[in-house]
Amino acid sequence: MRIFCFSVVLGIATVTWTSSFAGVRFLVNGPETQYNDSFRDEDSSSNYQASRSEITKCENAGYIYKSCDRGMILRKRCPYHSSYYAECCPEDYRYSPQDCYQMNKTTSTYTCGGFYACY
Repeated sequence: MRIFCFSVVLGIATVTWTSSFAGVRFLVNGPETQYNDSFRDEDSSSNYQASRSEITKCENAGYIYKSCDRGMILRKRCPYHSSYYAECCPEDYRYSPQDCYQMNKTTSTYTCGGFYACY
């Protein structure tokens, strides 16, 4: 594709032609882009095994949440794998008792993930 450029500098007009090329590339989710042996090096398969064992430790310890419903937040991150959490708590439960006290509010009766709501 050729692009026509016209410019005026100090009353002198110049005309230039430039070439322009564009392209589109797609990353397709196919068998060749999956986690298969052709794209793994030797170290990555051992990393996968380590990650799987860490996930199993989390699940066995009760860390089962990776996401929560709307209006809820994840609490108590798994010490073995940072993608797993023990609880989903309401968004209001984000304060320590000291935080509520400093805001001249009282804490909720219940706690979620070690945090309280302030009223």
